[in-house]
Amino acid sequence: MTILRSGAKAGHALVEKSGNQSIARISTQTLTWETVVDDEYSMWSSGANTRLSVPSWVTLVQVGVSAEWAYNATGYRSTYSTKNGAAPHGRGSDQINHAGGCETTRSFWSAPLVVVGGTDYFEVRVYQNTAAALNMQISGGTWHSIIILGTT
Repeated sequence: MTILRSGAKAGHALVEKSGNQSIARISTQTLTWETVVDDEYSMWSSGANTRLSVPSWVTLVQVGVSAEWAYNATGYRSTYSTKNGAAPHGRGSDQINHAGGCETTRSFWSAPLVVVGGTDYFEVRVYQNTAAALNMQISGGTWHSIIILGTT
């Protein structure tokens, strides 16, 4: 594996939501992504719009997620990344307990860095337990990214 050095070009992908996504009460759901902000190596596909898939020559990545929930004063929300449908070692996650109510953006970067290969893909899953469905917002605060840090 080669770790990218100063001056080397790292690839990346960044996708966002183009519409609110309703997250059912007491339900874990995978977020969909409709807007490509940047995608140098076609890691996103409209045919699998929940995923960012890693090119076969990539060996190390950093995954980023930001989730912005609609205003609600009760319950908690959880956001986490999965690798190939399962939580990767050292996954980033965020759990928010809302007692006072506010519109909140919670972000994380996965740590440690994630070793990848072949057909690996990443998705974002969310959970919430308010009294009803709650939207993920499209204000630019909900996004998913992959930065390539190592190659073969």
